[in-house]
Amino acid sequence: MLKRKTAQLAIAALLSVCGSVARAEEHPEALWLRYPAISPDGGRIAFSYAGQIWTVAALGGKASPLTGSPWHATHPVWSPDGQSIAFAADRHGQDDVFIAPAGGGAIARLTYHSANDRPMSFTPDGKEVVFSSARLGDPKADATNAVYGLSGLYQRPYAVSAMGGRPRQLLPTTALNLTYGPDGRILYEDDPSIVENTWRKHHVSDASHDIWLYDPNTNHHEEITGYRGEDRDPIWSADGSQVYWLSERGGNFNVWRKGLDQSEPEQVTFHERWPVRFLSSASDGTLAYAWNGALWRLDPDAAEPVRITVTISQGSLYDTTSIRDVTGEVTQMAIAPGGREIAFVARGEIFATGWDSKVTRRITDTVAQERDPAFSADGRRLVYASEGSGSWDIYETSMNDGDEVDRFSAPVALNERALVKDDADLFAPAYDPEGKRIAYLRNRTELRVQDLQTGTSLIAQAGDRTYSYNDGDLALEWSPDGQARDGHVVTRYPLARWTKPSILLQNAGSYSDGSVFPMLYKKKGVGKIVGDRTPGTGTAVSDVPQLQAGLRYRVPELGFQLNDGTWFENSEIEPDILIHNDPNLVAEGRDPQLEAAVKAMLEQLK
Repeated sequence: MLKRKTAQLAIAALLSVCGSVARAEEHPEALWLRYPAISPDGGRIAFSYAGQIWTVAALGGKASPLTGSPWHATHPVWSPDGQSIAFAADRHGQDDVFIAPAGGGAIARLTYHSANDRPMSFTPDGKEVVFSSARLGDPKADATNAVYGLSGLYQRPYAVSAMGGRPRQLLPTTALNLTYGPDGRILYEDDPSIVENTWRKHHVSDASHDIWLYDPNTNHHEEITGYRGEDRDPIWSADGSQVYWLSERGGNFNVWRKGLDQSEPEQVTFHERWPVRFLSSASDGTLAYAWNGALWRLDPDAAEPVRITVTISQGSLYDTTSIRDVTGEVTQMAIAPGGREIAFVARGEIFATGWDSKVTRRITDTVAQERDPAFSADGRRLVYASEGSGSWDIYETSMNDGDEVDRFSAPVALNERALVKDDADLFAPAYDPEGKRIAYLRNRTELRVQDLQTGTSLIAQAGDRTYSYNDGDLALEWSPDGQARDGHVVTRYPLARWTKPSILLQNAGSYSDGSVFPMLYKKKGVGKIVGDRTPGTGTAVSDVPQLQAGLRYRVPELGFQLNDGTWFENSEIEPDILIHNDPNLVAEGRDPQLEAAVKAMLEQLK
């Protein structure tokens, strides 16, 4: 039965995607152009758009495609003579490095590794393409990383012949956006090798990126920037005396520069609100970058950058009606009360389908992204976050009160309205059991509750009391009665709603989150703890690149405290029933700690 329903759901996820019937202008301006790279002579710019590599005159105009669909190509890089362009494409699954004539022609594959390979530059003589990759050059080390979920963290620079061949490791250290200067020295962006969102804004910590200078003749590395926020995308000035890069030290990502003599940084561009991305330069010092979806150019000695208008004349059959199986592209789902249907997110849109239905209905239809769907208790309302207004806000789609049909996937009229709009980003909405209030996250950490009848909003928990490590790592759930409990209107943790007897087993190996959980368990008075003392290691750590295959270590970066100021680290948790597992008894197949826990549980149940 389960297999049959799964198959039905897969069939139901065949979606009809309809394009606009309005006739577009003949050559509309293209926006959301990414990874611009200006040619060495400053005459043309290569960029990525709609999964293809294009080139356009540096003054703007009609762009020409270098690659074709349906594979995704990014990160174009010019050869020093401007005759070739290297780029990354997922033609064979993961990104590999390819090379093509700048004017178009036959494309050659240069790398064949299972890791993502992405070009950063050419060597000064143009004979090799330098690319970043998480390969470590040792199959055993690769396998070790995969076991610990660390594959993809250690981006080191490699070089491969532009004619093809076996790659060589350029540096043993991690390095991103590496570029050569006129004298052969190298600028690069360090990679702290942490699990972090690449596009996160306003990141300030010891794990942010900095710009470094490397001299191949002396093997000397020198840090150029020391800002505790983000510094990225280093490039050289025309004479090699200065470094330009992107920094958030002024609030938003903008272009900055400084001399290599450790002079004070100077801001070059002053774009507001949106970050500047993908900085590149020509041999004469002309800069090119992307901002707010468009390409921009800053000529040498010019006071202000100019916006480049790019047009695309290529037609696309994707603008017509098509059927697409998105079963493998579902990223989130929510189950309606009673399990009669589900809402799910695929390709940034929300859909609804019934378990026993072959019909899938599209709930949202926007150019923006939607996420975090949640049903009301009666199943007649659906709340979610949407980026349709430019920032993330909370929206609701509901059925008419008089309709007898109570399924979103049925042919029933639906009404959408904005519930909460704010200049901040709002996520993870959740109805209370009566459907009169919603809880949501403001800027990912501040917990708020909105009264849907009065429109008033209150802060249930301040943002500085919560830490979000990754986007979407916090979820909300109301207590069953929707009332305050232990001072909290909304709870994220099972501890605040678990009412049945329980016993917690712990031992000396309960470290990291294995020691954090027992501390909270004991502070909440949920139940008794049986076993050994915990070592008290409640810290967040980052992995340091392996010194050799199979050898790695971790460095603590963040400590945690309870509301009373107690640090998790070095706080041993004394069990209520102290039991050591005698190795002799374990060898006989016994588990004294488990036996003691069962005995204690039976006493609670009397």
